[in-house]
Amino acid sequence: MTRNISLAEFVRSGAFGPLAINTSEEGIRNLLGEPDDVGRGFGKLVIHRYGEGRLEVSTLKGQVVLIAFYPSRGIELRGDVRVVDDIPSAARGSADAFVRWLEQEELLFRADTEDGMLHRLCVQGGATATFADGHLDSVQVS
Repeated sequence: MTRNISLAEFVRSGAFGPLAINTSEEGIRNLLGEPDDVGRGFGKLVIHRYGEGRLEVSTLKGQVVLIAFYPSRGIELRGDVRVVDDIPSAARGSADAFVRWLEQEELLFRADTEDGMLHRLCVQGGATATFADGHLDSVQVS
């Protein structure tokens, strides 16, 4: 059975389908299977990568502490998990367009700029959207 995960809902709620902060490593594997790659981050952080690095799930002491999805790398994962890119295409064209979408969705957010350009949006549900060259690069929650 295919499990669809909404990218828009990830932005709204901070949950990547049933995967959320504090999910166990067993819970990650139950949803996504074995990772394509496992690496180390800062300190004792373990990074589980899926879909050629499109999804990175970081754990500490066996619990999820960070979920990062990179739609700029594509939305395909694998197997029976499918990411549905249901953020309107117009909202993906620029950081300003993404802001307008958040406003339409009535989501509160904080905008961070870097060198005068919008770099990051922290959304009320806990997700952070980052931008590279004005386009949506990643959605993360920690």
